[in-house]
Amino acid sequence: MSQPLLTVGMAPHKHGGRSIPNLIRWTFFALLPMVIAALYLYRGKALAILLVAVISAVATEAVITAITRKKQKILDGHSALLGTLLALIMPPGVALWVVMIAAILCVSLGKMVFGNAWNYPFHPVLVAWVLIQMSWKADTENYVLPLPMLGEATEEGVAWETAADPLAASQVLPALGARANLSELFWGDHPGAIGTTSVAAILLGGLFLIGMRIIPWQIPVGFLGAAYAFSYVFNQLDPGAYPPPSFTLMVGGVCFAAFFLATDWVTSPVTGWGALLFGVGCGLLTLIIRYWGTAGEGAYFAILIMNAATPLLDRLAPIPFGRRLKANA
Repeated sequence: MSQPLLTVGMAPHKHGGRSIPNLIRWTFFALLPMVIAALYLYRGKALAILLVAVISAVATEAVITAITRKKQKILDGHSALLGTLLALIMPPGVALWVVMIAAILCVSLGKMVFGNAWNYPFHPVLVAWVLIQMSWKADTENYVLPLPMLGEATEEGVAWETAADPLAASQVLPALGARANLSELFWGDHPGAIGTTSVAAILLGGLFLIGMRIIPWQIPVGFLGAAYAFSYVFNQLDPGAYPPPSFTLMVGGVCFAAFFLATDWVTSPVTGWGALLFGVGCGLLTLIIRYWGTAGEGAYFAILIMNAATPLLDRLAPIPFGRRLKANA
């Protein structure tokens, strides 16, 4: 008979102080810099997207829970968190009815279909994003210029980071003139999703989550490290065709995905080595899809693919929960 992995010591026991509502509250706090940056860069557009996404997500869970006669759990904030994450990866020019449909799909197909429990196999936000990306591609790529630094936003936008050919992004940069520099890419002064353009805000929130030990450091380090190394190699081989690593990490949703989507507690591995390999796989797949796939943003597809590998990665060097203690004689 195999020995159980869980060994319970003698009383008294100390509670770790962590709970699901508590973790969600800290995650909301970490998302605050991105929300502020979104409101600063896109003003009313960002506010409308955030409100529609969050309200639709919470309302969907409430309705489905009432129909199935299960206990309401909307107060734990999970659906509101999913709605916020979904809103932050939306472009500012997206139609609000598309945002509403995406939020409904996120909670209904991504979460509630698995019983309103934390056992969904794929990230609900990315499930919804892929569905609307396939259905209304133009809306998911309707980027506009930020307001504060560049003046009035243009309705047609400049969809340079999700061009039909992902490599075309490096060719379009010169057309943006002086705006196409690392400083403006870092602060968010370029077209993109409302919550993923400001790398500064993303790093501030992501490092806070790592410091609070709410997310494992292995996933973002593996994700960004693999993406950097992969892009560095190909940039050295052909600088004219492949953009430099700094550009690769700062455009699109790579940084946001590494800290806030790939680290989802349910769909990512629980072991240290598993989490590191999960992050590396996400980083490599992101660049493969960007360089040679038809989708400009490969990070979201990469995470969904690696979600399917999570059960396998969890079998690598499992760590027993707790520790053994000998009772004093």
